Amino acid sequence: MTLSAAYKAVIFDLDGTLLDTLTDIATSMNHALNGLGLPGHEPEAYKLFVGEGSYKLAERALPEDRRDPETISFCEASFLAFYEKHWRDATQPYHGIPELVTRLHGSQIRMGVLSNKPDDFVHRCVDAFFLRDTFDMVRGAAPGMPKKPNPSTLTTMLERMALSVRQVVFVGDTGIDMRTGRSAGAFVVGVTWGFRDEDELYRDGAEALIHQPRELLRYLGMS
Repeated sequence: MTLSAAYKAVIFDLDGTLLDTLTDIATSMNHALNGLGLPGHEPEAYKLFVGEGSYKLAERALPEDRRDPETISFCEASFLAFYEKHWRDATQPYHGIPELVTRLHGSQIRMGVLSNKPDDFVHRCVDAFFLRDTFDMVRGAAPGMPKKPNPSTLTTMLERMALSVRQVVFVGDTGIDMRTGRSAGAFVVGVTWGFRDEDELYRDGAEALIHQPRELLRYLGMS
């Protein structure tokens, strides 16, 4: 499938799509778990824990018998406090992402970022690894803003960017992302270098999969 020239913008997920954040997330949550006298997890396990915000991350990382709201909130706060200082220790853009973003920006394809990560961290990550004017709009989790897969924040972003959803490609690495984009009415592309497998991406609505960042150009008629 090839997209038409009517597509004017790409909205990206952050973790697992633009940036490989897994090691720093795992290290920070394991620190929080150890502080509760609990064992941590291998980094690969966190691929199934992330995607729905830091509270859900803490809930999934905790043993089932420790998932009371008070413990989850304490674990989340401990994670965020450590992550605040260590979020950039190992985090890097995935191979090929800087080149893709530069190509899109130079071709006047508008871009945005939508993440369930706390909003301040999302802005810091974007500012650290990309030029400030690269993305038209960047949004993370904030009070009063529904998290993905609720499509309302994505819809609001597009309204503020003066874009029709039919002009937008939504790119992510999890079923949460696929459901978000489909619910909003965007064309949805799943990436296979992130945190979830192809079966989940297709099951939750991916209309195309890409295995390397540059493959997105083909769907935008730019290859």
